[in-house]
Amino acid sequence: MSRPAGGECRKDAAGWEGEDGQCDSGIELVHLAIIHCVPAVALCCIAQLPREVLEIQNDLFQSMVKVPCEQPLFREGKKGVGDTLRESCGSFQRGKTPLHLAVYLEQPSVIQALIHKGVNPGLQDRNGNTPLHLACEQQYLQCAQQLLRGSAPPEGTVQTHGHQQDLQLQNWQGLACLHISTLKGNIPMMSLLLESGANIDVREGTSGKTPLHLAVECHNRRAVQFLLRNGAYVDAQMYNGCTPLHLAVGRKDAAIAAILSHSGADTLLRNMEDETAQDLADGNDDLLALLPFDDLKISGKPVVCSE
Repeated sequence: MSRPAGGECRKDAAGWEGEDGQCDSGIELVHLAIIHCVPAVALCCIAQLPREVLEIQNDLFQSMVKVPCEQPLFREGKKGVGDTLRESCGSFQRGKTPLHLAVYLEQPSVIQALIHKGVNPGLQDRNGNTPLHLACEQQYLQCAQQLLRGSAPPEGTVQTHGHQQDLQLQNWQGLACLHISTLKGNIPMMSLLLESGANIDVREGTSGKTPLHLAVECHNRRAVQFLLRNGAYVDAQMYNGCTPLHLAVGRKDAAIAAILSHSGADTLLRNMEDETAQDLADGNDDLLALLPFDDLKISGKPVVCSE
């Protein structure tokens, strides 16, 4: 890309004004600059391309990554980026906007420029992921912070330069950003999402699990405690009626079952198979010691065994 004497990029050099196809050349140049980790070129293009062009999704990603994947040419990039792209060639499909790419390759200056340009941070790629989904998946906290900066929005959304970002939006796997960060066990990311208005009890789309269910499934005591401290509903039920306690008992995780019980979990709730957590604990003395007997009550409350 040529530059005039003053250091400014020439519009006609990038070719994004004029006949059909020239805007495509401009956006492809942005994609390539980001992929090759040359932020100076990317920033120059972003400054001159209209916002609408910068929101175009890339349908040529496979061919564009062929060169960097086969020949790591990331002279200005950080160590390991070539390996990242090489590993992602098979799974990182088309449909990414420049903002998706900038987040995936962790380029804060490019992210900032795109957001200031007013691009929509809520656009989904062909896997249903927004840039924020990618930031949570890659555990890039700084990138997530940049994406979530905005004015006071309606509950559950973040407004960034006129665009409202739905924090409950799910990708095609049914996962919202809080689900992903919970699966990763990333407490700072979970905290950021909750502070930004994410619904702590958002259900994933396939089986109705809340983040608390997922934390239990991952045997992540720290995440379970964090979610409960921040108001997660301890008796949330999946589509099949299972609560987090059902999952903990079914996985024989006495430590998490104890945390849930001490947080007020209803041990007598039944799932769609008419099973309580106590039914699932049958034969496991460690778990049974945590659960009440449904046929023995004092002052109307079930009795829990104590050692």
